[in-house]
Amino acid sequence: MDITKLPFVPAFVKNKIKSRPELQQMTSNFVWLLFDKVLRILVFMFVNAWMARFLGPKDWGLFNYSTNFATLFAPLTTLGLNAVVIREIIRKPERTYDIIGSTFLLKLVGAVVLFVVTAISIFFVRQGDTETMLMVIISASGYLFLSLDAIDLHFQSQLQSKYTVIAKDIAFLLVNVVKMFLLYFKADLMWFIWVTMLEMVLGSVFLIWAYRLRKFKIMKWNLRFKVSKDLIAMSWPMLIAGLANNIQGYIDQIMLADLMGNDALGQYSAAFKLIVSISFIPMIIYSSVAPDVTKAKQNNESLYYFKLLRIYQIMFIISVLLAIPIVFLSDFIILFLYGNEYTGASFLLSLMVVRLFFANFGVAKTLFITNNDLFKYSLLTSILGALFNILLNYILIPIYSAAGAIYASFISYSLTIFLVDIFYKPMHRNLGVMLKSIFDIPDYFRILRQRIINQNNPK
Repeated sequence: MDITKLPFVPAFVKNKIKSRPELQQMTSNFVWLLFDKVLRILVFMFVNAWMARFLGPKDWGLFNYSTNFATLFAPLTTLGLNAVVIREIIRKPERTYDIIGSTFLLKLVGAVVLFVVTAISIFFVRQGDTETMLMVIISASGYLFLSLDAIDLHFQSQLQSKYTVIAKDIAFLLVNVVKMFLLYFKADLMWFIWVTMLEMVLGSVFLIWAYRLRKFKIMKWNLRFKVSKDLIAMSWPMLIAGLANNIQGYIDQIMLADLMGNDALGQYSAAFKLIVSISFIPMIIYSSVAPDVTKAKQNNESLYYFKLLRIYQIMFIISVLLAIPIVFLSDFIILFLYGNEYTGASFLLSLMVVRLFFANFGVAKTLFITNNDLFKYSLLTSILGALFNILLNYILIPIYSAAGAIYASFISYSLTIFLVDIFYKPMHRNLGVMLKSIFDIPDYFRILRQRIINQNNPK
């Protein structure tokens, strides 16, 4: 998708992109990822809202509990490898098939471990609740197929995410057609769990198809023990950090259901799903700019920090632009999408917008962590954040119910993304860049305005 051919793109942007082939490739990759997320939001607005109305808060809460329980351990399927693998392919393109083949093997082993850990954990957490245990185990089985997401990492390293988008979106659309049939015929909750798992299966099947379409060959993958060992040696702190981050991000839902019941989780999930559905922009920005930032780090330190500053500024602006309308329209949004049964979710939605700010900065901060090899520090801060979040949830949920889970998240994210960096010198420069990105926003717009003027009035 050539962004320079889109009619709504300003002329000065088109000219700048045309003069820089690497920027044109990066923006094209961004547009494909943006298309994917917008499509998913539109489908979500219809199918998930219909599903939430059909199930009601209690069963909607149970559905989200079952799918999110396995999500707690999802980093076991990625093993913290994603950013490392992309970086290593860029650094050593001649070893691509060794790296991708070894990544696939590691991801497969990790997925098996996830399945076992999830099954054992739910047995102890919901002992005697056979229905919930079965739904969680079915959800966890889908992660076995995500080992083939090693293909996506190959595409990302080449800034060819459009092939992943096409493959995953075909599976996504097919599954949502099936969901609509299930909703029309008023199917049992268990069918929706099976269909959710099916999306992971079909996504992997179509990903293989896209890989072959690009003339890449899985048969060329090499499973190298040394490469696997080196990758794990670099990524294991990110694995532990990922587990801690997932616990920090999802444990509130598990604890809310266990402490206050599935109905409370149903209300919370209605708001949470909306926030997650619009939290895609930082991730696609990350996927699109990561290779360029890595190259800047290798070649020019000043340029590297300049790019980080601009990325943080973009992340801040996006979080503000998304938060303002949600706060003012939260009542209307919840009533329109979910109906009267979910009126309790409107207040939660207005509170939860602050999560966008922390999510955006957390994703951008990963660029600094990855390129400065600060994985162990990230590990420690993530563990600290997860522990604080669990403690705060135990304290605040019984007092404030679902709102308490949101308050706990705010405090723990403030700690891990900003406050702890004060006490670790290697993070000071990045902390300064983050703070500057917030307080120098007027300067950013002044520079942008001047560029537009210069473009429209060339000397």
